[in-house]
Amino acid sequence: AHAAFEIIAPYAVWKEVIEGRLDPIAAMMQGKLDLRKGHLPTMIRFVESSRALVKSAAAVPTQFPS
Repeated sequence: AHAAFEIIAPYAVWKEVIEGRLDPIAAMMQGKLDLRKGHLPTMIRFVESSRALVKSAAAVPTQFPS
């Protein structure tokens, strides 16, 4: 299956998002997260779903290498 959205960013930015220090929607607006594939207005419409996805990812026990 093909994803409707593709977001890329440097490791350090993803780390901030997963740790809850950077809001994913704000990061997109600031150009820190790059929406490579998908329609930004659609993503904005489902902003709470985006935040819930990040919250789920943050719940996974993770150790980030320094």
